[in-house]
Amino acid sequence: MTKSIYNGLIGVGSTRGTVSLYTPNSGEPVVKVLAHNGHVNSFDFTIDGNYLITAGSDHQMKVFDIRNTFKEVYAYFTHREPTNLRVSQTGLVGVSYSDTILFWKDCYKEKQKMPYLKHEDKSNALIKDFQFTPYEDFVGMTFNQKFETIFIPGSSSPDYDTFEDNIARVGKQLREHNVKRLLEKVS
Repeated sequence: MTKSIYNGLIGVGSTRGTVSLYTPNSGEPVVKVLAHNGHVNSFDFTIDGNYLITAGSDHQMKVFDIRNTFKEVYAYFTHREPTNLRVSQTGLVGVSYSDTILFWKDCYKEKQKMPYLKHEDKSNALIKDFQFTPYEDFVGMTFNQKFETIFIPGSSSPDYDTFEDNIARVGKQLREHNVKRLLEKVS
């Protein structure tokens, strides 16, 4: 299950290859996207909320336009079955399988021939999960017995709006932020 930061859509992947999209106020899916021949391993939304990127057991990463058509835009093949997929603040897409992470730049804007970067773990340890660090160009990776970070240039936004994303807020600021967000939902 993944939530779109831009528009609040919630996606749920299935073992039948579909991603069901829900709005915050609906109990039934508003759209079901048939993404893969096999189960959906991971998926994420782009920051602008226009695209859904999925990784499935059919060794593919697919890009879907979810503005109006819900159709497949691009498909990329992976050497092995992808396990995790994440989208960074700047739209960089990371896809992991076994001991490798492929980073794709602008893969949903136009068809790319090669990944932007490729990271292979030297000890051949299996990557359990990874996550982009907000506002910093680092990716954290978890393995069975260890945690590592790697530097990925251009994966994050260097600037943040202190009124929107104050990452250093504490106490009173945090309470005010939560109350403000609740009031925005009500109105």
